[in-house]
Amino acid sequence: MDLSSPRRTRLNPRKRRLQLLDCALSVFARDGLGRANHAAVADLAGVSVATVFHYFPNRDALVDAVLAQVDDFFIQLANEVHRHDSPLREILIAHGLAFLRAAETNSDYVRVWLDWSTAIREQVWPRYLDFQERLITIVADSIRRGRSRGEVSVS
Repeated sequence: MDLSSPRRTRLNPRKRRLQLLDCALSVFARDGLGRANHAAVADLAGVSVATVFHYFPNRDALVDAVLAQVDDFFIQLANEVHRHDSPLREILIAHGLAFLRAAETNSDYVRVWLDWSTAIREQVWPRYLDFQERLITIVADSIRRGRSRGEVSVS
């Protein structure tokens, strides 16, 4: 028995998918949307490439899952900040600060988001535009609330 190689841990399917998605996020942050692949995810996760393909059957599925995770992260961040009934100025500052904290504590999300924002390839760009539209709607709703309370002057 070879004791030099680490023993692989058997995870239930939900936990394994989450582990692979977490590794994929790191790989995409490091290698970019155009170069990240199943093999790099498998290497980081310590599993076979076939295991990654089992959960993400092709490159589009892998890219889709990572972008969905980044999308969810930033939409949730915005919703959390903008749900408060604070003055508009405080909400906008809080959103900026939350984004800065994310850059420090969850830099992989920010790196993938930045890469995504410049990836005008056919399969990812429409999804990015939809994501941005939803973020803009969240901020615009706060601005409308601020306007209705007289916090924003209309010229």
